Amino acid sequence: MLVTINSDDPPLFGTTLTREYQVLVEHFGFTAADLERLVLNALEASFLPAPRKAALAAELRGECARLRQQYGLDD
Repeated sequence: MLVTINSDDPPLFGTTLTREYQVLVEHFGFTAADLERLVLNALEASFLPAPRKAALAAELRGECARLRQQYGLDD
């Protein structure tokens, strides 16, 4: 089962996708690696063609690694 974080209607619910990720970190102790996994899950659940998913997943993993190094977020 793929778990994803979503923001269906930000104005109606008074939140943003960014805020939802902040809640996971601040209140539930999610790590950078946990957030990366959630984003990769969302990508996997998308309707993109497999080659595009693979390319985006590689790009995402690289960017997450760069950000973890930049901010010292070794999980």
